[in-house]
Amino acid sequence: MSTITEELGLTEGRGPTEVVARYLEAIYYMEVEEEIGVRAADLVPLGAGPPLYAAVTNYSVVPFVAWLPLDDVRFRPDPGELDAVLEVSLARLLDESAWQDHPQSRFGRSLPIEGAIIWGLTAALLAGILPPISAALAEAGPAASDQPPAP
Repeated sequence: MSTITEELGLTEGRGPTEVVARYLEAIYYMEVEEEIGVRAADLVPLGAGPPLYAAVTNYSVVPFVAWLPLDDVRFRPDPGELDAVLEVSLARLLDESAWQDHPQSRFGRSLPIEGAIIWGLTAALLAGILPPISAALAEAGPAASDQPPAP
């Protein structure tokens, strides 16, 4: 029986954390291509957010953030994976006044978007990655909107 380090190809000089990070990143790229039809080669990786445990599914989820520097993006959602792709501007996601807090509702913290609502696990993942994105943009200044933040 193999060990997890053998399965992930752990070699001398590489720690388990680096190997797991590379493994998760490879899964992320595969999922992006499969689920929304965006080529991994078109993405500029920026980093990962904090892991989040989802009790409903019993999964730990790690959000990866990438910049897609294309003017004309055509998402091709896999109908077996997704119902739709919501395109939301970063400005809208960062607008604290747009978010609603309903602690007694199943939605909890949510963001209404054109007939849909960002809530649940998606909202929780965004809560972990939006503050550092906001801080990086504030530090970079107004011209930062055309360039990706440094990873």
